[in-house]
Amino acid sequence: MPISNPAKLRDYAWFEKSSGGHPRPVGQKQPNPWGLYDICGNVWEWCNDFYKVDYYQESPQQDPRGPNEGQNKVLRGGGWRFSAESCRSGYRYNENPGYSDVCFGYDIYGFRCVRKNAASAKP
Repeated sequence: MPISNPAKLRDYAWFEKSSGGHPRPVGQKQPNPWGLYDICGNVWEWCNDFYKVDYYQESPQQDPRGPNEGQNKVLRGGGWRFSAESCRSGYRYNENPGYSDVCFGYDIYGFRCVRKNAASAKP
């Protein structure tokens, strides 16, 4: 469900004008209608699809999966240092997967790497 009033975006997403210049903890804004937090905003969500600028001109209309090969992967959803316009699932960004799908990438990317911390690790 899109946010019909752009002024309410601050209630649901972190972006350039609301983030304070850095990624924010998850769950600080309101969830979407399905109870999911930070889906469009805070960090770019990494997708497994390859990116091609004009792909949608040649793709199937239903459930396009992206080209079979490419140099870059798709990132969606917007991030803490990007404009309000990028806070939507249809907005695509792209990056070399060597940067975006490893835990050593920039802090503008999601899905965050989940690791056990030393205090919770069992011997």
